Amino acid sequence: MKVVIVYLIKGEMQKYQKRLIKKTANLSGERYLAYDNSLPEHITLKIPFRIKNFKKLENLLSEFASNQKRYPVKVRKFGNFRKFVAFLKTDFSRGAKKVQKNLVKTLYKEYRLSSQDHDINWNPHATLVYGNTPESFKIIWRYLKSLEKPKFDFEFDNITILKKPKRLWKVHKVFKIPK
Repeated sequence: MKVVIVYLIKGEMQKYQKRLIKKTANLSGERYLAYDNSLPEHITLKIPFRIKNFKKLENLLSEFASNQKRYPVKVRKFGNFRKFVAFLKTDFSRGAKKVQKNLVKTLYKEYRLSSQDHDINWNPHATLVYGNTPESFKIIWRYLKSLEKPKFDFEFDNITILKKPKRLWKVHKVFKIPK
């Protein structure tokens, strides 16, 4: 089954992101994240891969998370990839980046995964919308630039498995990082 390892966004930032996803979808007609996919609000820590044994992954992540410490994360601006994906830019502290790097190394070692540029050159973000045409992206970006800059501070306090049993991603298990 296909899985992805994420930080699950909660609280006020989750509500803010969800509102922006719906608003930008309604403005631009780009409905994928808002209406066509039930992907929960998250920041990807390790891009999708396939596994068969969930228990092994659960045990690995439970032990890994329990040996970590919480670190701060900030959100202060919007960003985009190649004028296609618009997102909330997340600024992970040095400690939080180290947790992600060690998580990826642990998963690569345990599952003999090949190195992926997205994991190694990690650019943490919370996706808002895909602009599938230059015109729709212009609408999205103009709207986001008209908003007051976001201001969120939170702790990197969980590592979560999302699974994709069929068409839609679902939360499988959340592992809390102790204080």
